[in-house]
This record gives sequence, C-alpha cells and structure tokens, in this order.
Amino acid sequence: MMAIAFREFPTIGVVAIFEEASGGGVWKDPSAPRNEPAVDPEGNLDKVKFSTLLDNLEVYSDDIVTISHTSGGTTGGSDGQNQVSWNQGAAEWTLKTHSLGYVPLVLIAQSTKAIYPGLPVQQGTGGAARYVYPYVDTTTVKLHEVRSSSGSALSALSIDYRVIVFLAPRDASGSKLWDFDPSTGILKLGFDRFSSDRSYLQVVAGGSPFGVFGGRTADLNNGAPRFALPDGTHYDPIPSNMQARIDTRTGYGSSMAYGGSFAPTDVFQVQAP
Repeated sequence: MMAIAFREFPTIGVVAIFEEASGGGVWKDPSAPRNEPAVDPEGNLDKVKFSTLLDNLEVYSDDIVTISHTSGGTTGGSDGQNQVSWNQGAAEWTLKTHSLGYVPLVLIAQSTKAIYPGLPVQQGTGGAARYVYPYVDTTTVKLHEVRSSSGSALSALSIDYRVIVFLAPRDASGSKLWDFDPSTGILKLGFDRFSSDRSYLQVVAGGSPFGVFGGRTADLNNGAPRFALPDGTHYDPIPSNMQARIDTRTGYGSSMAYGGSFAPTDVFQVQAP
C-alpha cells in the first residue's frame, strides 16, 4: 500500500485525500504520477478517500412522507384454485416537490430498506404483494404502486417513506481554495465546492435507514422472479404450489415457482447526518 496523502493543488482547484499512485514525482506537482488519483479521482476511485472534484452528494432536502396504501382485493379460480392477477390497484403519489429544474439523485427508504423499482413493500400469501416504483422528474419525486392479488387479500397499511434529494455538484466560486473560519468552525474546500456545515451522504457501517445495493436486485428462473431485499434476504412472490393447466380435462403441471439460487450480494449501508 502506498502512502495516504492530504494535498491541495491551487492551480487546478483541488483538495484531496488519497492513496498515492506509483511512479513518483514531485509531491506538490499535480502532473506527477503519484498524484494521479487527485487529478483524476473518477479513474482512481479505489485510491480516493475524499476529493472536491467528485460529487460528494450534498443533501438538498430530507423528509418523512406517510402514504396510506389501500387494501387489495382477491382473485379466485372457478374450481376453487387460487389465481394470481398482476398490476391490480395501480396508484401514484407525489412524495416531494423539489422544483430544482433538473433531475436530481434521490434515495427513498421504507424502514431500513432503500427502495429500488419493483421492491415489494408488502408481502401477502399465495403470490399477493404490493410493489412500488419511485421515479423523479425536474420538479417532483413520485411513487407508483401496483399490486398482485390472490385468494388472500392484502390489508391496508400506512408506510413512512424517507425521501432524500441531493443537489448537483456545486461550481467553484470565490477566491479561496481553503477557508476555515475559527469563529464558526466551518471549513470550506475547493472554492466552496465542499463545506463542513452542509450535509453529505456517508458510507457508514450500521448506517440508518439505508441499505443500498451495489449489484443486481432481481433474478428470473422458471419464468418466476426473485427480489433481493437490502437486509440480505430475498422474496419469492410465486408460491411453490402455483401450477398451471390447459383446461379442466388436463392435469396440473410442475411448480411455477422460482427454482434458482440467486442471493443478494454487495449491500452497503449509508446515512445522511
């Protein structure tokens, strides 16, 4: 492992904490090979601890929004067998009006789970479930819901969603690469691209409430999905006794349930203090 450096480079407006690259060179020269992680942090993310050139995910707003989800109906078969019906009870809500004029990065969580499109937020029996799809435009953050129904109904429930909206990276401003005000304790770096009085997303073990995926969130096998959950578990919406037949004169086929071995990996925890 190379040395960890904390350096500022006024000519390019950069303050960075990084692991030096190989190749040596003058320590204060931004063109020296050793300083490449500071000059090109996106190309050297494995070596960068902090850089004013990166998007450090400054928090614009942080809200708790309660959504009252209505109960779901049932779907029954003509011969007493359960049927599963998808895309039932579609609904949509506005979680946040941000009016930033651009599409920002947003994180939404239910309890300790960061929500990805299609996450089941309620799991019933016989394949019944409630799925949500967050999306963002230039003015609002919205949540779309669809349900699958079976012979057992989904109960109504209220869910608190935490909605964090992040600003785009700031442009450089002012004349100070490094500015510390002892009266307030505020440290500004990189011509005000970073300031210690702002809130930024941080990767923290045990972070609350967001467990975020760095890899795949779903898998298909046997025509059935498996959804990964950010706590490391998974959800299979198709029950093992789900079978199909052509008509009443033929027998049922084999199980239509997921039969693979997909397990969620690369889950990390973050928080926005």
